[in-house]
Amino acid sequence: MLGPKMMDVGRHPNITLWMYSEVVGLGGEAGDFTARVRRRATFVDWDKCTGCAACGDVCPVKMWNEFESGLSRRAAIYRPFPQAVPNKFVIDRQGTPPCQAACPLHVNAQGYTALISAGKYREALALVRERNPFPGITGRVCHHPCEAACERATI
Repeated sequence: MLGPKMMDVGRHPNITLWMYSEVVGLGGEAGDFTARVRRRATFVDWDKCTGCAACGDVCPVKMWNEFESGLSRRAAIYRPFPQAVPNKFVIDRQGTPPCQAACPLHVNAQGYTALISAGKYREALALVRERNPFPGITGRVCHHPCEAACERATI
């Protein structure tokens, strides 16, 4: 029942549909109201996502499915509900990555790696310097506990 209505809303020229968002406040009166909306990060590039579900089929991380009241499990990358509009996938990130938890400075190694791979070198350095003002020095003396805690090879 929700799917057809979402399709109608998604096609309406005066409505902007925000997926993976929740209304946290509503004020004003009929005809003149303001909504406060919290948008959650999807961690998926929706310009590249086709909604084919291939990523969900191969994802090794399983989580409880909130849409089904926790009665089944789903992949960490998933479509929020069966007839979601737009038909795009999102990733649930929960907790702190093991490598970041093992780091004495709690440096965001995953964020750094993602920025470097995207060619955003200044942003990557700024991210590391949020927690570590001297990365050139600590990189030489650190015993790299993050590498021992890393679970990336199991994916």
